[in-house]
Amino acid sequence: MKNRLSKITEIFFIIFVILLCLSQLKWFYQSWMTLVLLIGVFILTILYFIKDQTKDRKKHLIYLGIYGFLVILYLGISHVHHSKFTSLVPSNFDYHLFSELLYFIKMSVVVVMLFLFSKLNISKKYYRRVIFGVSCFMSLSIIIPNLLGISYGSYSDQTIRGNFFTWFTDGYQKHTFYHLASKGFFYSANQVSAILLLLFPVLLYYLIKTTSWKIFVLTFLQVWAMFLLGTRTAIYGSILMLAAIVLLGLFYTFWKKEIKFQMKNLIYFNILILFVGILFPFSPIHSRKEVQENINHEGLAYALVEQTDDLSSQEMTREDKITYIEENYEEKRILEHFIIRSYPYIYDPDFWYEILQLPTELRTNWRYLEKQMLDRVIEINHNPYDKWLGISYTRVQNIFNLEQDFLVQYYSVGICGMILFLAGYFIMIAKISFDIVKKKLSHCFLPLCLLYASCVFLAVSYFSGNLLNSLMVTPYLCLILGYATKEVKGGMKYET
Repeated sequence: MKNRLSKITEIFFIIFVILLCLSQLKWFYQSWMTLVLLIGVFILTILYFIKDQTKDRKKHLIYLGIYGFLVILYLGISHVHHSKFTSLVPSNFDYHLFSELLYFIKMSVVVVMLFLFSKLNISKKYYRRVIFGVSCFMSLSIIIPNLLGISYGSYSDQTIRGNFFTWFTDGYQKHTFYHLASKGFFYSANQVSAILLLLFPVLLYYLIKTTSWKIFVLTFLQVWAMFLLGTRTAIYGSILMLAAIVLLGLFYTFWKKEIKFQMKNLIYFNILILFVGILFPFSPIHSRKEVQENINHEGLAYALVEQTDDLSSQEMTREDKITYIEENYEEKRILEHFIIRSYPYIYDPDFWYEILQLPTELRTNWRYLEKQMLDRVIEINHNPYDKWLGISYTRVQNIFNLEQDFLVQYYSVGICGMILFLAGYFIMIAKISFDIVKKKLSHCFLPLCLLYASCVFLAVSYFSGNLLNSLMVTPYLCLILGYATKEVKGGMKYET
């Protein structure tokens, strides 16, 4: 019976991962897929507790029950707080309790996954196959459509106008990075970049450990795919990861002497480094820099010729400011969605008038404007408890989906909510780090790779969005942290 349950658990685990991969595709990136993934986590949890007959079973159930109670309690407290919200916009940005409930479920299930993936009795072989399978699927799903010229652009939903080979011919003379960076048929280039970045150190570890040509080909394909994505996360992240894991490999080869030096590794990594060196100067990220520099130069030129006899803010009436905004926001490169829909200028012309006076590099910085709008909304609400309880996820999304995950959580659920929903990651990272230090780094090459991957992922989440609040992304982080937890305890022996 126990063996049968183990087999069923492994099958459901594989199905869950397949659904995770499919959820990133544009056709499956829907709200119903989130529900399917929630059901998957629920089934895996039930299977675990049916199979778990140890003395810790009751303790684990109590802990999860206490956490669930705290989430429900916090939802009630925050609902009372959010119901008192006021703003200059008549709709108050359409707060809905049901939407908040769904968000709380989505965020709290992460804690269940962290627990689950660190406890499930799944062999290292299955973990390895899952990681290799996801990497292969995502890499080929980016490379093949790019070469065929049918891929979606990383920064748009339009088909790319040039494939990989045009990078080295006339691609950048005819097009910008918007038209050359590609994401295959995936919905979000940023999410796929973060997932591949999270898996990359694992591939590099196994390449060093096994010197397998198959793993080298898989690693090569993933590096290629990450450069095709053209995002800063993918390109800078892959370079950072490659450098760090090479240094770790040297440490465990020549200092700890736990890995045997092999000439194959030297050849493989030289090829990878050479490949990165060739691609980097031609990558879309350089074109992106040039576009931004051109915008800044144009803005500077515009500022030099701009009239300087405008009335001061104090001398202008509300109607004067509205007229000024309507006549100048397009020329000043303010995104129309921000000024018309996110935070309508008609309700707060003072704010938008001041924004239009900012330097070009700030006016064209979307993330800066997203944060400024939210800060203004909180300023108008003028409630000291916003710092601790947030203004609700629904309102933040209805204003704009801020592209910085930790700030999204801060504005949505406050400091208390961040502790409730995000502390699990840092507690597990601290525990893994403590166990590694306790072992004096001995036989900890893989746990260190997994730990490093998790830390970089969280750092990326600080600077980008839609990672920590997406159930289509967070399971990968939970998987890696669960893998590291089991590995550092020595419960999973290496298998060839």
